[in-house]
Amino acid sequence: VKEDAIKVYSHIASEAAKAYNKDMNSMTLHRTGSRDVIASVVGVCMLLEMLNPDDIVVSTVAVGAGYTRTARGRVPVPSAELQRILGNISYVNGEEESEICSLEGAAILAVFAQRSASMPELTNIKKGAGFGLRTYKNGINCVRAYIGENVAVAADTLAELRAQIFNTSDEEIGAIKK
Repeated sequence: VKEDAIKVYSHIASEAAKAYNKDMNSMTLHRTGSRDVIASVVGVCMLLEMLNPDDIVVSTVAVGAGYTRTARGRVPVPSAELQRILGNISYVNGEEESEICSLEGAAILAVFAQRSASMPELTNIKKGAGFGLRTYKNGINCVRAYIGENVAVAADTLAELRAQIFNTSDEEIGAIKK
């Protein structure tokens, strides 16, 4: 778990350094060093250790649009460092005029996901959801995870982390909470 958490933070520092053309060891990780963020990163690493999935697939990530304020000043969303951290994971801006994908969330996806794709066909599905405190004009602040057996590759276990906040109906929210 400790090694995985270090991988996540190393990925953030490495890609942020490249985005700003600096040495990785000179980077200051402002908000990613707070207690709640560290607890989130370590918590995800613990969960993945416990689940030990064969494959992790991440869907397209909504990152937000417009501008946000950081310790480095006013920057566009997605920031250069967020784009680098996401790497080959597909993302969309969406309509929200704020940052809706954190650097640590992006790093978790980039470090652990084997690929970025649509959700595969699964059986024996278990699901979970986490809801943030912010409410966006286009919907809720939600991350969902699905675990199941891949129909195409019998007996393989998959985990997908998905964030969807756009056009989510009350019926869909009710289904997520079950």
